[in-house]
Amino acid sequence: MTQSSTAPALRPESARETLWQRDFMLLWGGSTVSLLGSMSTNVAAPLLALALTGSPIDAGRVAAAGTLPGLLLLLPAGVVADRLDRRRVMLASQMLRGAVGILLAASVAAGAHSISLLTMAAALSGICLTFYSVAEVSAIPKIVQAKDLPDAVATNEARSHAALLLGRPLGGLLYSFDRCLPFAVDAIASLVSAVALKRMRAMPFRPDPQRRRRGVRSLAGELKEGLARLWTDQLLRTALTVCTITNFFFQAVIVLLVVLGKQEHLPTILIGALLAAPGLGGVIGTLYSPAVRSGKSLLAVTIQCAWVWAFLIGVVAVSTNPLIWFFGWGGVGYTGARMNIALNTYQAREVPHELLGRVAGANRFLSLGAVPFGTLCGGYVIATLGARRTAIVIAGLIGVLAVIVTFLRPFVRPRSPHEAHGG
Repeated sequence: MTQSSTAPALRPESARETLWQRDFMLLWGGSTVSLLGSMSTNVAAPLLALALTGSPIDAGRVAAAGTLPGLLLLLPAGVVADRLDRRRVMLASQMLRGAVGILLAASVAAGAHSISLLTMAAALSGICLTFYSVAEVSAIPKIVQAKDLPDAVATNEARSHAALLLGRPLGGLLYSFDRCLPFAVDAIASLVSAVALKRMRAMPFRPDPQRRRRGVRSLAGELKEGLARLWTDQLLRTALTVCTITNFFFQAVIVLLVVLGKQEHLPTILIGALLAAPGLGGVIGTLYSPAVRSGKSLLAVTIQCAWVWAFLIGVVAVSTNPLIWFFGWGGVGYTGARMNIALNTYQAREVPHELLGRVAGANRFLSLGAVPFGTLCGGYVIATLGARRTAIVIAGLIGVLAVIVTFLRPFVRPRSPHEAHGG
């Protein structure tokens, strides 16, 4: 009589945990490759536009096309993520991005490209990324176990900062070899992500059939539900307000650092390294965030970040040493990563799954909507006050924000369990 050599079957809990880990790694790996491809084309597309016409206006138009349409569609993307299967939304987005990338790469290789085609391709790719990112954020709480959620959010945050740090230089490098290469690589990256999504076994979200059959007329009502959930959560509302205001200021700081770098006659490569400092700081911040991952209060993290940001921008304002600027601006990215982990973990834990897409879309719309306005206003303010005074004003205003949030701390209450479940 021979003994069976078959390994013992996994317990149901172990099998489920293994499935979740596998699905998350597939999602994370595919998204990482896709994000690197996207970041590289964000650099290559304006470079190609400039090479075609020699006009900075055309380069700016192509860059804006890659971000503005997607920004405007963040709120509808949240409704779509809550109405449909989120994995299928992500899959369709990546497949369409891959098709656009293939078309653009082939057109560039054949010399048949134009500014109109480049602008349209950038807009379509940006829209696909918008729907993908909102669906992905909404799906993660259904993929990983609750105890692993902070680590999953931190891992995703690290991916975003690493892609920012590596993707842009990669785009410039690929473009230097061949103009079509960044777009071909982006297309391949999108299709790799789609394959990873197809291999996922768990269904991140099964929507209510009644919600799926709703028409366009119900769009406003569904958007209102998501915004109302965001507004009635005092903790989430306070944290998002701080993020939106500081994002506005930080875009002005980017312009400010370029001006300061030029005034100090820094080489262009050093100015680029200076602007990339938040990416490096963000990666480090995601690796070292034990207090945030262990469940530290979102409000406590928000207050702490506001004070640290005010201090760091103040250091940049009074210093003339580019190395101090690098560490100060990198520290902003480090602290911002911790803030994003705390905010996204709270959102994933506290917002009902059927509302998570709309809340995530509204969150991104408000916080990212401040970006173009901050850049635009920053240029005017610097031209009026000068670089140094502008930096001091920004540090002072963030300090005032920190004082206000600290003062309001006793009045900001978490939602009660009754409210949290829609009561």
